[in-house]
Amino acid sequence: MLLAVLSLLYPTGMHSAAFQEKIETRQRDHRELNTFIDRSVQIPSDDPYAPPRQVNFTVNQSAVEQLSRIFNRMTGGYETLFERAVRFNRLGPTGPNGGHPFAHEPMLEGLFPSPDAESLLFKARDVYRQRFEQFHQALGAGMPPSDERISSRLQSLQDGADAGQGSDRLSRLQAQERLRLLIQRARNLRLYGRPASFGGETIQAGMFHVGEWAASSQKPSLTQLWEAQMQLWIQQDLINVIARVNGNSESVLQSPIKRVLGIEVEPGYVGLTLREPGQSGSSRGGNEEEEFEPVQVLNPDRRLPEDFSTSPTGRQSNSFYDVRMANLSVILASESIPRLLNALGQVNFMTPIVERITSVDQATHLREGGFVYGDKVDVVQLDLRIETLWLRPWTAGHPTEQIAQDLHQDFDAGLMPDPVRYRLGLAPRDEQFTPAGQEGTPAGFRGGPPGEGPGGSGGYPRNPDSR
Repeated sequence: MLLAVLSLLYPTGMHSAAFQEKIETRQRDHRELNTFIDRSVQIPSDDPYAPPRQVNFTVNQSAVEQLSRIFNRMTGGYETLFERAVRFNRLGPTGPNGGHPFAHEPMLEGLFPSPDAESLLFKARDVYRQRFEQFHQALGAGMPPSDERISSRLQSLQDGADAGQGSDRLSRLQAQERLRLLIQRARNLRLYGRPASFGGETIQAGMFHVGEWAASSQKPSLTQLWEAQMQLWIQQDLINVIARVNGNSESVLQSPIKRVLGIEVEPGYVGLTLREPGQSGSSRGGNEEEEFEPVQVLNPDRRLPEDFSTSPTGRQSNSFYDVRMANLSVILASESIPRLLNALGQVNFMTPIVERITSVDQATHLREGGFVYGDKVDVVQLDLRIETLWLRPWTAGHPTEQIAQDLHQDFDAGLMPDPVRYRLGLAPRDEQFTPAGQEGTPAGFRGGPPGEGPGGSGGYPRNPDSR
């Protein structure tokens, strides 16, 4: 009887364990289904400064396809925006006929990133000087008639006066003649601005920023030439802005911007400490050979902290763009200030900060300098500090061929010379480049196809960990 009772319990225990396991399996499946029903994902916000948006949805084929379309559209939009930004920064806005009259072209073909011939280093000085003459002509700028010319005219007026003519009448005639000469000159100019002049090894910069190296007959270095090129591009953009604001005005009397007092390009790159020859980016285990690693390692996927002590926007130079500062001082009609500020953003990636607005005593300017600004116009002096951005995808080119492929773009070696790349902490293109000889003419990499250094393919960067 006992064995019979135990035999009845045995199948029941087996069925109970199987049932319990089935229940637990269903519970696991249920929890897993719940995770698909209420799945949380992050979608980047339309606002680049805002954090990603958290979205809950049910995972199914339709939802997966919809998310895929969203991310593909955002990726395509980013690539299009990226290409347009680089094109805008490199070429500037198109002209009325679709051309780029203010494109950021090298001052001399074949000079960057490594000169085709050493003679180009000497020729660059003459081309550099000629650019300022072109800038001056593009603005239609000039100065009031000289005191000598006015004095000569007034003297001839005095010599031809009647003997019986009173001194008061003669003084009035001379004052009227002086004003006539000044107005006539103002009608022949689009704005006032002192041109740059070069005499031998002396420079009068006038209203422009001219590098001191241009006064020397010695061979300039690639570092000096690249800095000169950056100065030209920045001033070219500001001249473009002034020309846009003045539009089709035919004289100073009509132009919103009456006079350019000066343009200055500040040295250095905001947020970066330039490396000098002999200063290593890092040392590795006592290896005497210098490693070409960045002075400051930057993560391109992370926004840099803002530093408003260095620029109006708090931006700093990074692996994507360089920040350069410039100063512009003009005399203009007060009502045209918003027009000038808006034009800065239309020409290039420039952000102005108004440092000072000063009222102008037109009578004093007329009496002491011969400047005629026009009737019934309120003019002020406007001093601006301007932040300019220069995207590295075209100035320095792609860091590596792999990065270019990831961006679905052809590899661009960039225009930036190796001595400048070294100072910014970028890997040199030329594997034979040495910091000790950076002020000379480094061996060029033009002999090989893009993406290959003198030693063959895979030569960029020298240190594969450098980005």
